[in-house]
Amino acid sequence: FLGMQGDLRFVSVGCNRLGNCASWASSGLLAYGAGNFVALYDRETQSVRTLRGHKDRVNCVTWISDNELVSGSTDTTLFVWKRDENGLYGVSGKLQVHKASITSLAALTYPNSNGKTLLVVTSADRTVSIWLRSSKDADFELQQHEPLVGEAVECCALHFLPATETNKETPLLALGGVGGAGSCRGSEIILFLPSINAEDNKLNFQRIVTLKGHEDWIRCLSFVTSDDGSVLLASSAQDNFIRLWKVETSSEDQSKKEKEKADDIFASLAMLDSIHSTSMSQQGHTFKHQEDWFSAILESVLYGHEDWVYSVYWHPVITKEDGTKSQPLCLLSASMDKTMMVWRPQEEENGIWINEVRVGELGGNTLGFYGGLFSPDGSQILAHGYNGAFHLWERNNSVEHQWDPLPTVSGHFGPVNDCDWHSSGEYFLSISQDQTARIFSTWNRPDSSGTCSEIFTEVSRPQIHGYDLECGCFINGKSHSFVTGAEEKIFRVFDAPKSFLHNLESISGKKLEDSSTERPLGANVPSLGLSNKPVFTIEDKPAEEPKKDGSELFEPVKPADPVFITRPPFEEELLQSTLWPEIQKLYGHGNYTFCVTSSPSGDLLATAVRAKSDPEQATIRLWDTNTWKEVANLRAHKLTVTQLRFSNSGEYLLSSGRDRQFSLFKRVGGETKFELAHVQAKAHDRIIWSCDWSSDDKFFITGSRDKSCKVWTLDTSSNVPTLFGKFAFKTGVTAVAFAPTLVRLEGSDEYSYLVAVGLETGLMQLWAFTAATASFACVLELPVHDCHCSMVKKICWQKNKAEALQLISCSSDHSVRLFSVKIN
Repeated sequence: FLGMQGDLRFVSVGCNRLGNCASWASSGLLAYGAGNFVALYDRETQSVRTLRGHKDRVNCVTWISDNELVSGSTDTTLFVWKRDENGLYGVSGKLQVHKASITSLAALTYPNSNGKTLLVVTSADRTVSIWLRSSKDADFELQQHEPLVGEAVECCALHFLPATETNKETPLLALGGVGGAGSCRGSEIILFLPSINAEDNKLNFQRIVTLKGHEDWIRCLSFVTSDDGSVLLASSAQDNFIRLWKVETSSEDQSKKEKEKADDIFASLAMLDSIHSTSMSQQGHTFKHQEDWFSAILESVLYGHEDWVYSVYWHPVITKEDGTKSQPLCLLSASMDKTMMVWRPQEEENGIWINEVRVGELGGNTLGFYGGLFSPDGSQILAHGYNGAFHLWERNNSVEHQWDPLPTVSGHFGPVNDCDWHSSGEYFLSISQDQTARIFSTWNRPDSSGTCSEIFTEVSRPQIHGYDLECGCFINGKSHSFVTGAEEKIFRVFDAPKSFLHNLESISGKKLEDSSTERPLGANVPSLGLSNKPVFTIEDKPAEEPKKDGSELFEPVKPADPVFITRPPFEEELLQSTLWPEIQKLYGHGNYTFCVTSSPSGDLLATAVRAKSDPEQATIRLWDTNTWKEVANLRAHKLTVTQLRFSNSGEYLLSSGRDRQFSLFKRVGGETKFELAHVQAKAHDRIIWSCDWSSDDKFFITGSRDKSCKVWTLDTSSNVPTLFGKFAFKTGVTAVAFAPTLVRLEGSDEYSYLVAVGLETGLMQLWAFTAATASFACVLELPVHDCHCSMVKKICWQKNKAEALQLISCSSDHSVRLFSVKIN
C-alpha cells in the first residue's frame, strides 16, 4: 500500500511444556506448539514461522505428510494445516467432537494409497475419537467416538499389524495411561484392532489385549516395524522404566501350548486378566484376528533414567547404499532427569538393550526434558525441555558414540511484557513473565556453500530471576546497561560484562563502542540468592577437600564460569554462563513494579508500580543515574501508571494511566527536578495503555482500550496540550510508537509522521499523518499470518539505523517479532 512493505524478519517463541508437542517432518521442518501457535522451525535457514488459528494452548502436533500436519489444542479443536503453492500453511480442515482439551493424537498414512490416513485423538473428556479420510483431497470423517473406562488417556500410538496373507494393512491402536486402581492407576496399555461395522461401513475398534507391567502413569507410546516383520512397541512411564513389547505372527498350536502351560497352578496365579485372549505366562498374550494368530510379549525392560521418562522415539527408516530400506533398532528416550539416551540391542550381549549414548546433564536451575526427536536422517537429535528451549546434538562421524551440541533457536515460554532496542541499534532486550530477560542480535551464519547470511539469534540471557519480570529498558548514555522490574518492590540495574561484549562482537562481526574501562568477566548467582554477583577472574577450581560424613548432602552447586565464544551460545550456556552482574538496586516503591523508562541523555530513570486502589502507590519516582539516588516523587495519577515516556529533548515526561488520564511533567531549570505541568483528565473513555512522542517532539500520541488513538500538540509556553486528531479501530489499542524519523510516502511531497499501532487482537498497523492536516491514513497492515495472536504489549523502533526502518514487538502470546519496513 502506497509503496510500503512490511517483512517479518525474525520470530522468537519457546516450545510448550508438554510431551508430544513437537514433530519433525521428513522435509526437515520441525513443527511445535508455541503458546496458541503452531510454530514451524526450519533448520536450514535457522528461522521460525508461526501459524495462528487456535484460541488456546496447542498441546500436540504431528505431521501427516511433508506438507500437511495436524494440531490439537486446549480449545478442544483439531486443525489440519496444508501448504499452498506459495509455501504458506493454512487451515484445510477443522475437526471438533470433544468437549475438553485434546491430550494426544496419532496419525497413520496407508502406503501406496494417495494419502488415505487414519487419525486417533484422545481428550481430557475421557473419550477417544477415530477419524479416517479416503485420500489426501478428501475430508476426515468420524468413525468412532468412545468413552474410556477410568482415567483420561495420556498417550496413543498407531501402526500396522505384522503383515500376513489376509491381514495386509490392519491398523493396530495402542492407548496408554488407562484404567488401573490405587498406585497402578493409569499404568496399563490397551491394544485395539478394527472391525468393519456392517451398518454404516465405518471402522469400529475393539479391545484385544491389556499389557500390564508399568507401575505408574504411561507418558509415551511408539511403534516400529523391524526388518524381520515383527512390530515393536516402546512404552515409557513415570516409574522411570521403558518397556519394549513385541507383536508378531503366531499359530494355533502355539496358542494351545501356552494355554496348557497356563493351566499349571503356579502359572495360573500369575495369570493376567485379559479380554478375547489367552495369557501366556506373566508377560505374553495370543489373540486371533480374522484367520491369523498373533502374540504380544514383553521383549525387554530398559532402565537407565533416574526420573520420569517423558518420551520414546524410534530411529527413522534409513536407505542403504544399494537402495533398500532398513529400520535400525535404535530408540531415543528423554527424561525429567535432564538427559536423553540412545538405546540399541547389543549383538554380542544376546541382544540386551544398552544405552550407548547419554546427552544432557544441564546445570542451572531447570527441570528436565519433555520430548526427544531424531532428525529425518537420524544424524541429529533434539530435545525440548522445561524452559521451552530446544537442545540440539549432531552425531560426530569421526568419533564413535559422540554427539556434539549445535546452536538452535530459543524463545520465551511465558507472556513477554516489554522490549527495547539498545541505543546503538545493534541488539535488543526482551522481558518476560517466564522470569528471564534475553538479548538478541545478528549472527553472521556461514551456510553449506560458505557464504554468510545475517540472522537474528539469542546471544545472552542476562537475568534469570526468581520472580516474573514485568518491565525493563536500556539506560541511554551508559554504555551497555539496563534496568528491570519484576513482581517485587525494587528495580535492578545491570551492566554488561566483558564476556558479553566479546561474544556479541564475535557472533555479529560488529564493533561495539564501550566507554567503560573496568568490567568484570561475567556473573553468577549464589545458591540461595536473587542477585547476579560479578566474576572478575576465572580461577583454578579449589582442590577437593576431604569430605566429612553427611557433608555431600549440603554441598552448594558450583557456579558456572562465563564463556567466551564465537558462535551463538547453547541453551546450557544461556542457562548459567551469560548472566550480567547486577550493579544497583533502586528501593523506594511500596508495590510490585509496572513500568520504567530512561531519559534520552540517560541522566534520569522514571519508574512506577501497580496501584489498584491506593493513590499513594501511583507516584512516579525519578532516579539520578550517577548517584542512583531518588531525586523526585511526582504525583498526578490515582491508579496504576501504564507507560512513561521522556520527550526526545528530555524537557518533558509524559505518563498514561489506568485512570484514563495522561499527565505532563516539565523539567525545571535544566536540572534533575521535574514538576507537574498538566493533567488531562478523561483523555479517553477507557484505560490508556500506551503513549509516545514524535521524533521532533511536536506531537505525542495516546492509545486506549476505547479503540482509539489520539494525537496531541503541545504549546510549550503554556504547557497545555490540544487534541490534533484521532483515529479509531475495531478493537482496543494496547501499544503505540512513533517512527524515529519522518518519512516521505509515495505520491506525496510532504514528510509524514509514521506511527506503529498494536491491538488487543495481536494485529499491527502503520498509520501516517502530516503536520499540516489532521487526516490519518492506515498505510500498512502487517499480514495477519505474521502478527501476534493476543495483546501486543510493546512496540519499539530501532534507533540510529539509516538503511531500513525496523521495529520489534512483544506480546502475551509468548513471542517477540522483528519487522523491517521498506518505503519506496
